[in-house]
Amino acid sequence: MTQTKIILTGTIKNLKVHTTKKGEKMALADFESENNDIIEVVFFPHAWKEYKVKIKEGKIVTLCGEFGDKVQNSKTGENGLAISFVVPRVKKTEEALITNWDLIKNPQKYEKSLNLKIHRGTNEIGGTCVEIWTDNARIVVDMGMPLVNPDKTPFDEKETEKHSRDKLIQDNILPNIPSLYEDGSNTALIISHSHKDHYGFMKYVNSSCPVYLGFGTQLLIELTNTFGDNKWTINNAKHIINGKKFNIGDIEITPYLMDHAAFDSYAFLIEAHGKSILYSGDFRLHGRTSKEFQWFCNDVKKTVDYLLLEGTTIGRQTELFPTEEELEEQFVKTFNKTRGINLIYVSAHNIDRIKSIYFACRRCKNKILLIDFYTANVLKTLNKKVDSTIPFPSQLNYKDIRVYYPHFLTNRMLEHVKKPETVRPFRPHKLGRDEIDKMASQLVMIVRPTVQYDLERYLKKYENGCFIYSMWHGYKDKPGKTKDFLDFIASKGMPIKDIHTSGHADLFGLKRMVEAVKPKHIVPIHTEKAKSYKELFSEENVREVDDGQTIQV
Repeated sequence: MTQTKIILTGTIKNLKVHTTKKGEKMALADFESENNDIIEVVFFPHAWKEYKVKIKEGKIVTLCGEFGDKVQNSKTGENGLAISFVVPRVKKTEEALITNWDLIKNPQKYEKSLNLKIHRGTNEIGGTCVEIWTDNARIVVDMGMPLVNPDKTPFDEKETEKHSRDKLIQDNILPNIPSLYEDGSNTALIISHSHKDHYGFMKYVNSSCPVYLGFGTQLLIELTNTFGDNKWTINNAKHIINGKKFNIGDIEITPYLMDHAAFDSYAFLIEAHGKSILYSGDFRLHGRTSKEFQWFCNDVKKTVDYLLLEGTTIGRQTELFPTEEELEEQFVKTFNKTRGINLIYVSAHNIDRIKSIYFACRRCKNKILLIDFYTANVLKTLNKKVDSTIPFPSQLNYKDIRVYYPHFLTNRMLEHVKKPETVRPFRPHKLGRDEIDKMASQLVMIVRPTVQYDLERYLKKYENGCFIYSMWHGYKDKPGKTKDFLDFIASKGMPIKDIHTSGHADLFGLKRMVEAVKPKHIVPIHTEKAKSYKELFSEENVREVDDGQTIQV
């Protein structure tokens, strides 16, 4: 039970003084109300020394102390009152004093609670949204866009733009949390990282709502908005720092930096009234920032009440996932064997992977990393504002990174979006069409489906080259742009090779998280295999819940 500070007026009875092992005096007594309700009170040595002259058998006094399970009757097991001081005169009303005696008799009636509700994510990957609240504060952790519809067809973001916010709430697409959409409420939004399945519906939140997120996360979301020509912005951003606590009302949140495919990703320890929830967010232990997890293990609260544990990879693979360092070795071997150009399909936001590719280029003879100007913007922004170890096109330190200008993206940023500042800074590092074709054997070129038109213009020879797929394999077989792009590559006679590792924890990593926080309950989230948790973890600890179900912690 939470320790509650209360004031009581009553009569001292059965006063007994004891000597502690340290030779200090302390006292125990029964404390009786006018209605003959009795509670055991304890005067620890510091309090007894201060107030013993005021405490006499049969005397009516007013005491202030903490009621809870910190002091228990050895015979009955009932909670007692640890005395802080004796009140010289009563300032509280008689009604308040009676209420405090009622608290002694009916503690559950006055117990403050911490509650949680998973609006989406108990049995699907993506669209994560968790509401956590007390009587006077509320937080929402992530407000993600789903990857699929309830019938498992791909979710279409453009369809949502045809409807009002109220309609989307009514259709259960947006979470039904009224205070998120109201001006001046006591609700805050907390974003774990910059993947759309965790932040994609943030644009519908009221502009006055504070949004807590990492600075790197904000920069990546803003870059996505700029290049996607999205009109919304984060109006009330509050930056979180690894390990630095902050409060929303009576809810305390501690962010913990995690290793994940998305740069600047966080887990959150959430505490209120002696209760605790650990939201794992998306994490892994095999990336280039895996050391953060050891710091987390050393710092985080042991034995949390609820662990909301992501399980993206459960059911996909049982062995340990390759590390980024192991992928770097594979890149080195592939680059050295390939006599033509190396094309790599990888996300511009996967900073760990881009580092692995760049480090591999440096270890090979005469290799140049060629990136489009969107990727260049991402790398330079993060290098200058967050992490100076991130490589980006620069004549000073990174002369072996060059830039190309995809036709459609360049036109859109100059003519439609009208953001020339995103295009022009990298022109000194540009490789033109003729140079790309001429230098093909030296190049490791990062590509995506939208640059197919440019590849057809740039490259005359695909033979002796290699296409490396460095994304989740599930995208390869689904009808759409990725499959069409891979079909185009295959039609050119270029071999397709997979060099990839998951952005999510393998089973070893998930069990390490459980060992670190020793949860009383594990709740599956961000998974399609919720029912497998009882097989993988202690069955009595796993609690399966449904979307929209309220849990009182």
